[in-house]
Amino acid sequence: MKKLILLSVIVISTTLMLFSQKDEVKMNFFDAEFFFMDENYRDALEAYQKVYEAGNQENANINYRIGVCYLNIEGEKSKSIPYLEKAVKSISKDYNEGSFKELNAPADALLYLGNAYRINRQVEKACFTYNEYINHLNNPESKVIHFAQLQIDACQRARIAYQNPEEIQMENLGPLY
Repeated sequence: MKKLILLSVIVISTTLMLFSQKDEVKMNFFDAEFFFMDENYRDALEAYQKVYEAGNQENANINYRIGVCYLNIEGEKSKSIPYLEKAVKSISKDYNEGSFKELNAPADALLYLGNAYRINRQVEKACFTYNEYINHLNNPESKVIHFAQLQIDACQRARIAYQNPEEIQMENLGPLY
């Protein structure tokens, strides 16, 4: 009888702990979403990382959001690449933004990954990723496709500039006033 009572107490307390942990993860997710929509990327990143560390390392949506946060924080842009690379492995056309249950990433993850590559001077990867993004879009007249094409053109110009660097000479022009 004592064993049965002890077992019941253990099961109930474990169940309550699991529910409270899930509630905490859910609360962190919604806090992160609030900060993200408010463009407060540092606080959003902190909250998304708590969700990530609570067993959501393979969740493409969480990886996407973390990647976008890093991409919007000065000095942290290169950290976005591994998260966005994970995110683009699971893209869904039926992406449900703001949903705690969403496990996939939107096609925009490809655009952000292309931006991350471009910013980090990986122009070949950026061009490829932008083209992949264009292939995921349905509307060929979309302004976003035009934007992605402009990014591809910029990458091609950057490739030429990297191959033919110009030597510059800097000199002090004197005091401002």
